[in-house]
Amino acid sequence: MTRRVCIVSARHPDLYAYLRRRFAATATVEVILDRRHREARPRDTRRARPEVDERLRLHSHVIVTIEDRSERHA
Repeated sequence: MTRRVCIVSARHPDLYAYLRRRFAATATVEVILDRRHREARPRDTRRARPEVDERLRLHSHVIVTIEDRSERHA
């Protein structure tokens, strides 16, 4: 099963709130607020997606599709 995740820039909290309400009744899209740049953690290279970071820097939000790893190995 694949997941769709809408990552909203921390610079757009109103859009985040709107999208959370908009998709609350559906399980098709998970909406999260990007907080990575505020956290003082070392980068986890397994989760690094430079193309998503760049798109998020330029736009208010990014929608990504995440493939379930268990399906890839089945």
